[in-house]
Amino acid sequence: MQRWLLIGPSFKHWCPGSDLDGDEYIVIWEKDLFFPGENREPMTFSDTSVGAPSTGDLNEDIIQFLCKYILNDSVGVMSNAHLAWADQLARGIFDPFCLTLARKISVCLDFAKTGISEALCRSERVHWYPDFMNKRGVKPMYRSSRVLGELYRLNKTLIGSGTVTYTNSDFHSALFEYPGWQKHQEAAEKAKSTYAWLMSQILNQHGIESEAEVVTGVINSVSRYNKSKQDKSSVETLVARQYRALVATMRQQFLADVEAACQVDQGSGDKKSTLLEMASAWYVVTSTSVWREENSLGLPWCIPENLLLLLRERGDGSLVQRPPAHSLLVAKIDTHCSDGSAGDVAFDMLCKWAQSEELLQDGAKGDSRVCKSCLKRTFEEFALGGKSLEEEPASSRDETSSGVELAEKTAGCHVAGFLRHLAAAPTELSVCTGCSSDSRQAHTLTLAALHCYSQLVISRDVCCFGLPCDADHDWAQEVQESDPIRINVSTAGIV
Repeated sequence: MQRWLLIGPSFKHWCPGSDLDGDEYIVIWEKDLFFPGENREPMTFSDTSVGAPSTGDLNEDIIQFLCKYILNDSVGVMSNAHLAWADQLARGIFDPFCLTLARKISVCLDFAKTGISEALCRSERVHWYPDFMNKRGVKPMYRSSRVLGELYRLNKTLIGSGTVTYTNSDFHSALFEYPGWQKHQEAAEKAKSTYAWLMSQILNQHGIESEAEVVTGVINSVSRYNKSKQDKSSVETLVARQYRALVATMRQQFLADVEAACQVDQGSGDKKSTLLEMASAWYVVTSTSVWREENSLGLPWCIPENLLLLLRERGDGSLVQRPPAHSLLVAKIDTHCSDGSAGDVAFDMLCKWAQSEELLQDGAKGDSRVCKSCLKRTFEEFALGGKSLEEEPASSRDETSSGVELAEKTAGCHVAGFLRHLAAAPTELSVCTGCSSDSRQAHTLTLAALHCYSQLVISRDVCCFGLPCDADHDWAQEVQESDPIRINVSTAGIV
């Protein structure tokens, strides 16, 4: 018979916080998930609890304790120093320097219970910070070579590829212009003013930048008072509720305007025609450049079923099928393309894009770029595989005619399809002996293609291919912020 004795911590260690009051643990027995190497020896901290000094005046003791706590609260400063030094030192968090900082942080965390504080000495203060700590423009920075730096820059690239505020593009469609909509132009403008006012209330209340964030429910920007994860989640829930209320209000106003218009007509027209005219008026005053305003583009989409009815009516009783022509992006590229073979023109544009993104080698070996021959070979393999067929599922194509269809594809189809192919993270590239044999080329091309294609889908600005820019192109988007330059100025020469 075996007897097992379980010995727990003493009662005095339960009280300071060693109990299981909601602490979460995870137990992993899958060997593939184990970290490589031996387990590190855990740090042990001595019991620093002491008797709290007292002057005999309880109120005075509380005041002095709070003042001392505020004065000595340096957990944040020490934690930042620990993170920065761990990135710079070769042994990371296991360096004796970082272990000393960890002990000081532990003491500071228990200050409210022990009354003992710690401070950074001069040698422990940080002079250079890794880029992932976001000290740009405030403290000297360097490019971190550790995994946190790699993840930080990857995340910045992915966020930057899809971050926009407001794109003033022309989305007006003549399909939604119903004869007689002009009669309801004044009512539609009043409805748009109401919508814009209600939307501005939501944006201003939560510090949200664009109407698109409210409509889609993807909140990217909130006020500085709601930066925590819990607060942002609460904001998203509240914004969704407020937007539903806004839509309900506008739908009620739409029906009220239709009823009022029917009473004015006094039987001269049927209610369905009035409803279609009103829906068309809502769309026209929102989408036409004469009336278009920022953060008020969602008005007609408060009544989607009426827009669908209008579309059916304009399509002679059936849904108007989108022509199987190229997408807006492909059409924009083809508009500015020069004459010649579609494949040659497409590859020429891709080379200009690769040069602007510094993806082509300059003769040096061992970097993460590719030579022009490797890029051309990859493009030809992609094109011969028939993957540049624009937005057409493979199951709907006849494999025997893929070569004929491929020849009919335009340069825009090849360019857009190749960027999508690279953005899908191909695992292998056909590289020559002059290029390095690892997978860095594929990773670099994937990030560049993902960023470029995302921006193209949003802005449709094709200047990255050497094509003419739009008149309203924002050149500031091409400026990449670098680390700040610090200039030492002698005060002796200042009068």
